[in-house]
Amino acid sequence: MAFKAASLLVLLALAVKAEDVDEDMIRVPLKKERRDLHQQARSAELSAATWEEREAALGSSGGTAQLTLRNQLNAQYAGVIEVGTPGQQIKVLFDTGSSNLWVPTSIGLQSHRLLGYHQGFSSKKSSTFQDGALNFHFVYGSGGVSGKFCSDDVSIGGLKISNFSFAQVDDVRGLGTMYTSALSVFDGVLGLGFADLAHRGVPSAMQALVAGRRLKEPVFSFFLGDEEDGQLVLGGVDDRHFEGKFHFVPVVSTAYWQILLDNIKVVPADGTAGQNSGTGTNATTAQTVQLAKTQHAVVDSGTSMLVGPKAEVHAVATLLGATAFDHLWVLDCSGSLPRLTFVIDGKDYELTGEDLIMERQGNLCLLGLQANDGFTPHWVLGNVFMRKFYVQFDYGQRRIGFAKASRPVRLV
Repeated sequence: MAFKAASLLVLLALAVKAEDVDEDMIRVPLKKERRDLHQQARSAELSAATWEEREAALGSSGGTAQLTLRNQLNAQYAGVIEVGTPGQQIKVLFDTGSSNLWVPTSIGLQSHRLLGYHQGFSSKKSSTFQDGALNFHFVYGSGGVSGKFCSDDVSIGGLKISNFSFAQVDDVRGLGTMYTSALSVFDGVLGLGFADLAHRGVPSAMQALVAGRRLKEPVFSFFLGDEEDGQLVLGGVDDRHFEGKFHFVPVVSTAYWQILLDNIKVVPADGTAGQNSGTGTNATTAQTVQLAKTQHAVVDSGTSMLVGPKAEVHAVATLLGATAFDHLWVLDCSGSLPRLTFVIDGKDYELTGEDLIMERQGNLCLLGLQANDGFTPHWVLGNVFMRKFYVQFDYGQRRIGFAKASRPVRLV
């Protein structure tokens, strides 16, 4: 998505997350990795746990793969896929805001002195690699990546897609420090969007999996852990990670995973709210924010924050009691905290003040809220929202299902 990289870049700059399953269902745990364990985990990932060892440990079902996550301020969730024969491990962001897979080339990383931070793909080491003729260029909020399409075998959570078309990228400099910094956690991006967003019409991984009838159901779902492991499921949902039933809303445009947004409500820090039987609350002192630019929201696993039109974000932030600081919003969190509710198809999806906080420093808190009047005026419900709600993306029926995420009880 055009503005996802901008939010990730800001967060990185401020930094001064196996079980047996049914056949054809792929569960991909996303594991949180703290800053001080980054180098240790990276070394273990590359040298200690080979793909064959993991597969043997999981048995013959091939349904689960463990992926290490480098989660800076809960901003990014990335997992390992394999590309080529034999498989080369690449960390990717699973991104619902784009539809193609791209991986960096080893040669490109070496030329820009990034091999110490990233794992690249070497076509010379793969016996199944086939070169292509189409050029690839994709632009994110902080800049673009460029390369060339090719095809090879790709394994996602142990599920192999043969002769799959993807881009090998040799120029990643457009992504700036979100990629070139030692804090960067992903090598490439695997898009989970619709065909409408596919660059030059090259099919996505979901298109390939659905067309090949490889999934039990044409759906995938995310559980994004908050200071804990997360999980991506291809082909179904994991009922251990959500409560109650899903509330499904139709996708109104397959340019993105885009849905209608009824309203946004804010309960200030000194407000009170009463509980209801839904997924959020009915705020008795809630103030409604007028959606002047858009009545749409995009659910995007590749965006770390809540992103919206500048005027509307400013209104929301003001009601929350936040203060602007270098394009970000900071809140005094020494006392009671406000609440923010997105009303979708008549249902309240409430985020508490704690849900909105990305980082604390004393009594000041950085909120996961950002303004952007870029390519589209839509609100973007990124990881701040998806941590609170388990999200099922129904590719077959063109709908999104929301349920409250289930968290383990933490003993104090």
